[in-house]
Amino acid sequence: MKDDLQRTAGCIPLERFDGEFTPAEHAHLAVCARCQTEQALWHEFTESVPSADEGAAVQWIAAEVRRRRTDAPASGKSVWDRWRLPIWSFRWAAAAAAIVLAAAIGYLAWDREPDISRNREDAIYRTTRVETLKPQGDLEEAPRELTWVAVPGAARYEARVLEVDRTLVWSAASTTPQATLPAAVIARSVPGRSLLWEVDALDRSGTVIARSGTQRFRVRVKARTGRE
Repeated sequence: MKDDLQRTAGCIPLERFDGEFTPAEHAHLAVCARCQTEQALWHEFTESVPSADEGAAVQWIAAEVRRRRTDAPASGKSVWDRWRLPIWSFRWAAAAAAIVLAAAIGYLAWDREPDISRNREDAIYRTTRVETLKPQGDLEEAPRELTWVAVPGAARYEARVLEVDRTLVWSAASTTPQATLPAAVIARSVPGRSLLWEVDALDRSGTVIARSGTQRFRVRVKARTGRE
């Protein structure tokens, strides 16, 4: 393939591509891959309409081609070998810039912030964490209820009490940000015994929109006095 593109003594000069070929030149063009390539690139360059950012470059190249058309090819190289690099450099630069611009526009169109101006329940910004209030840490007595901060958009809450090994002790649903503990759970809150609890906030469709994470509490062991 490389040998097919080598210039031979019968190759058509560049300045002949904008005129009528002789019968001998037509015959040569039919079998010469190099001349066929130069003819295609010549038409591409002379017939295409340059974009606005290519205008100055193309005008310079056209002037340079006109100047060199009167010069004879030197050392076996055609005039095309000397000006094809600037042409394709400008064209590739313009194509690359267009690709980068299209990619940037596509990214901006895809990675948009949610539109908070829409009056829709499913378009609000929701918290990802339920802020717990009590019980937490060491307590003086067994707690009677679980309380937390209400979550915007929550239709109900699911609360759970667990052993430290995460065995479920009790669970309940509530429509308010609190849950009353039953007597059986209160009875488990003996001094020195830790229990865990957590709560999830759900929307009207039953989707969890916020979680509290695991909280720990225990009733403090009271110190004995010397009289006991």
